Amino acid sequence: MSSDNMSAEEAWLYAASWGSYMTSGDPGACMYGFDEQCRPQSEEHRAAVLEYIQACRRHVELEPGDYDEDELEKMDKFVAFIAKRNLPGQPDDPFIIEISLCGYVGACQANGEELEGQPLIDLQRCARGDGELACQYVLDTYRPEFRIVRKTGNDYENVTASLDEKTKVCHDIYFESDTDFTQEANANLYLVWSAAGDLEDK
Repeated sequence: MSSDNMSAEEAWLYAASWGSYMTSGDPGACMYGFDEQCRPQSEEHRAAVLEYIQACRRHVELEPGDYDEDELEKMDKFVAFIAKRNLPGQPDDPFIIEISLCGYVGACQANGEELEGQPLIDLQRCARGDGELACQYVLDTYRPEFRIVRKTGNDYENVTASLDEKTKVCHDIYFESDTDFTQEANANLYLVWSAAGDLEDK
């Protein structure tokens, strides 16, 4: 399992490892509802899984000796994977919104290449007309990952951006706005808008 991400196969097996403790009449049955790519069936299924895993987390915290030392770390990776996993029929590879504490926000494909095709067209729409609706469409359809380069010791790592980091970047860019950027939905919306603006400026 990588330091920051979990593969679809790893996530699928991890879900089954927790669901196997349950019977079909228990809330844990939702852990068996993924397809072979570990995609949630619906937003309702995603919500049920995330709620269930929080209950599992409390159990691990109460009885840590019954589990591996890194169980909570694995659980956090699973939650991060499911929270951003696309539904069946949605694009397989969400693009990346890159942010910097210097106030930069950009977008690229998951492999680092320039954005292209329909994702590019849809993101460009965010800088025109009704930007809020267009940005929300991008968030709902592509579920982009928000990434940041963070220094850890002497090394720099490209990792998932925290809410605090998103909030700071939004405050730096939109310092005249009275929007509550500590609400992650607001921060995500404005970061998508900013990334669209960066494309327009090029």
